[in-house]
Amino acid sequence: MNVLVLSGMVGILLALLDFFGSILYSSRITMASKVTSVALTLGGFIGRLGILSLIFYGLSQVKAIHFQITLLSFVLCFTLCLVLKTMFFYRKLKSVKQKPLVG
Repeated sequence: MNVLVLSGMVGILLALLDFFGSILYSSRITMASKVTSVALTLGGFIGRLGILSLIFYGLSQVKAIHFQITLLSFVLCFTLCLVLKTMFFYRKLKSVKQKPLVG
């Protein structure tokens, strides 16, 4: 397999795992406790960022993976996932209409 293709696939896989992991973690946190959800969500973000840093550091030592391509594909895929999630959120928000107030 080509080094660039393998690097791109690794970056995309890491982005998808991080994105869906963040969705799963944040949804469980907000359902569990409303009071500390902001602090726990921030802690989860810092934890995921630390884990990703260690993974990318490990990948930088592997000769069969082009580090810059992996990083670029990660950023592009994660950004695309965020844009799609935002579009679906706004469509859902737009479809929910408030009832007019009857005075």
